[in-house]
Amino acid sequence: MYKILIFLKKVGDESVLTHFRDVTIPKLESLVKSKVPLADIEGSALSEEKYHKYCEAVFSKKEDLDRLFQSPEGKEFNKELAGLGRHISVFYANFGG
Repeated sequence: MYKILIFLKKVGDESVLTHFRDVTIPKLESLVKSKVPLADIEGSALSEEKYHKYCEAVFSKKEDLDRLFQSPEGKEFNKELAGLGRHISVFYANFGG
């Protein structure tokens, strides 16, 4: 199993959260063809960075994610993430060992 994890940093600008919720998440849902829940981050005690929201998408393997992100829709989503650059942290996790 392979995941993309997207964390939205705490920012004072409510429009960033609105954009993330109303634009970024629906684009990710369209890309992965499934519902992507948005979670509240309630604590990050050992992290210098403070986060506000979190979402993830799951793939069977890394190659599935790579293939999807090379599609026109995936490239568009990458641009969306780049536009949010300083407001998000993106991690990739491999649960296969």
